[in-house]
Amino acid sequence: MELKELLDKCINDRLIDLTISGQKVKNEEGVMRVKIRPVQLKDEIKYQASEFVGRKVLHTNYSEEEIKTRITEYMENTFKQAQFNMTDATATVLSSKKGACTCKYKRLAQIKSQKDMSHNRTKTYILKEGEKVTTLFPLWEEGKYLNLITKAGIIKKTSIEEFDNIRKGGMIAQNLREGDELIAAIMTDGSDEIIVGTKKGKSIRFSEEDVRPMGRSATGVKAITLEENDSVVGAEKVRPGASILSISENGMGKRTPEEDYRTQTRGGKGIIAMALTEKTGDLVCMKALGASDIEEDVMIISSEGTIIRLPVEQISEISRNTQGVRLMRTEDRVASVAIVPHVEPDGE
Repeated sequence: MELKELLDKCINDRLIDLTISGQKVKNEEGVMRVKIRPVQLKDEIKYQASEFVGRKVLHTNYSEEEIKTRITEYMENTFKQAQFNMTDATATVLSSKKGACTCKYKRLAQIKSQKDMSHNRTKTYILKEGEKVTTLFPLWEEGKYLNLITKAGIIKKTSIEEFDNIRKGGMIAQNLREGDELIAAIMTDGSDEIIVGTKKGKSIRFSEEDVRPMGRSATGVKAITLEENDSVVGAEKVRPGASILSISENGMGKRTPEEDYRTQTRGGKGIIAMALTEKTGDLVCMKALGASDIEEDVMIISSEGTIIRLPVEQISEISRNTQGVRLMRTEDRVASVAIVPHVEPDGE
């Protein structure tokens, strides 16, 4: 059977999927393999080709005639084999170095059901419903520790070697109590200091040496004793010479020298980080800024999507037990704060 005849038999509504693989000439920068499946786009069937290039996957939709031409090009020039999977048959194409194709077609004794041809099929996610990513880390070094701090004021310190072999579906990093959630994940070297900030404007700074290393399945120990209706909103590693950025839900903010936050014993009630009033609202952000961060910008986003951006150095540096100054005027509340690269305003 010729390739053209095979494609006429296989490229139709009976096709489930098709895999093309086996580069004739090894090229890690080129297309490594191709998967093709029919997709329903509005009132017509298209054929989606997914090209795997390194770690990227490039998707292109073709008409029936276009995909036949594309498959012919793949088999004559680039790949050694193709495997067709249909509802009532299977087919195989083997291609020589010179592009000569050998085709085999076999009918199935039992009809298989067609897969969902929706263009946006339901995806499988690693995260469970309601979960979200808290922090991303680059590849780590030996001898480091991962410190996990929760909304309820719990901290757990685990050697980074415990996470050497993470499975595709992930692994448990901390055993959270019911109703608790992860707020921050901090990489440390075993002798760093950590500062924790709470919604009601309290903070505690302590040495990570106060936290003994634990296994992945452990719950952790108390980082700060919380008052009623209080919760942790942020935690950071404190760098020498840092300033602590505090921002409230009503757009008030300030920078405070890190030496204003004395080191205490882990598990205490902490000290005032920001003098909160009805004008300020609750504390929503606490970040430890290094020397290089002072040259960057801070981006503040409200819960209704309003964004402002201003240089960090323009935020007043004032004492710990104060309200701060107005950074953002908003009728809703501050939802998120991020430090981003500085951009000069237009015209400067």
